[in-house]
Amino acid sequence: MKLYEVNEVLNQSISVSDGEIRSIVSNHKKVQAGDLFVAIKGTHFDGHSVVDEVLRKKPLGIVTEKKIEVDIPQWIVPSSRKALAELASHFFGNPSQYVKMIGITGTSGKTTTSFLIRSLLNQLGLKTGLIGTIEIDDGKEIISSELTTPGPLELHRLLKQMKENGCEAVVMEVSSHALDQYRVGSVCFDEVVFLNLSPEHLDYHLNLNSYFDAKKKLFTEWMEFSKQKKKFPHASICIDSSYGRRLVQSQKASRYSTFGEFDADLCYGEFEFSEKGIKGKIGNSTFHSPLLGRFNAQNLCSVLSVGRGLGVSDEQMAEVIPRLDGVPGRLQRIAMESGPTVIVDYAHKPDALEKVLELINELSSGKVITVFGCGGDRDREKRPLMGAVAEKFSDQVWVTSDNPRTEDPDVIIQEILNGMQEGKAVVQPDRFLAIRGALLSAKKGDWVLIAGKGHEKVQKGRDPLNPEKVLEVSFDDVQISHEILKDILKGSS
Repeated sequence: MKLYEVNEVLNQSISVSDGEIRSIVSNHKKVQAGDLFVAIKGTHFDGHSVVDEVLRKKPLGIVTEKKIEVDIPQWIVPSSRKALAELASHFFGNPSQYVKMIGITGTSGKTTTSFLIRSLLNQLGLKTGLIGTIEIDDGKEIISSELTTPGPLELHRLLKQMKENGCEAVVMEVSSHALDQYRVGSVCFDEVVFLNLSPEHLDYHLNLNSYFDAKKKLFTEWMEFSKQKKKFPHASICIDSSYGRRLVQSQKASRYSTFGEFDADLCYGEFEFSEKGIKGKIGNSTFHSPLLGRFNAQNLCSVLSVGRGLGVSDEQMAEVIPRLDGVPGRLQRIAMESGPTVIVDYAHKPDALEKVLELINELSSGKVITVFGCGGDRDREKRPLMGAVAEKFSDQVWVTSDNPRTEDPDVIIQEILNGMQEGKAVVQPDRFLAIRGALLSAKKGDWVLIAGKGHEKVQKGRDPLNPEKVLEVSFDDVQISHEILKDILKGSS
């Protein structure tokens, strides 16, 4: 990318050379000679404050939100974050314009829905990449993910890599943070999905309306942009909530369709639910899915809506649905013939926990036992709500630790207990001992839910040598549950 191309991208006309930009950088520590530096004003750090340091590294130019006296080309823009996304897309060849882009937003269900859509499209012969909470699949290899939605430089680099690896479509989870911070800026979407909205990230968004407004941008601002880039975007909107119904009125997609329990283009209210899964119809075609519960029926309807939006026939989808891949740590079942059924699930929000427990209550012939905690350095308002939900839908509750980070686990647990009646929970801060205690107390016919961590492989806690530092230790709910159940089986034989 030549330096003068920055004028074209940012719609400016300053006098510059035809020098070759080595890279676009927003981290001042990574600037090298020949780079274009974009100064970002973040929550805790302002890139404008280190421009003098950056200049000593000899960049070709800088992008800022205010005038700074420099002797290299400077572009002044209203939003550095938006400019960074526009430049990143151009630098990597605008890859989102050349693949089918599917973006999914919602408080719950994004990961499950993204896995299901990837599985559907792959089985239909459309090679599909994935960007989400659990992993990134670039079409050649799968790596663990650090953020639900990466920053714009990494995102557009990934999209270019996926295109080069032969991906014809990309499914990505789109978080509210990513929309608010323009991490997905300059991404052209073909399909966007709204699942639901409930209290989360209120430490960032302050209130539910602000949270909704951030998600709404995917269906307004990004739809207008996608149409400008000659795409014909389709929106799939769940109308089970008032937020979905509001979104129908404000969306700007070229086409849209609705899904929900009733009174939608795709309805799951008529589906049949059992321990074996979901049975339903799409058009004139009957299907059976091994997925469990009504909330997975909602996820499944979103997949069917996306499929229709992409031109897949109902008959094709009905044939493929039984083979759609599940998601690690999402209603993952660990069963013993002579023992309880154990479910490991990522539910770490009140509504998600309630949905999983409602489902387990429908399926369990015995007691329902729940093990859970709440994350540290995160939204504290949900802690007593989680406690109340667990108490309401469980016969026995074990309150334990779930990534306390720099907080005192006992303080987090007490805030959970504030939402419960006194003496209704077994308190065990050690997560291993809590899981072991719950499994030892369970009998055949009982269902044990181990909630909160799902696919995660570590427990994040306070470093005893430095209380402000987070220490990670290996911890896998699925593996630990297997080991404990194996020991229980040995002891009873």
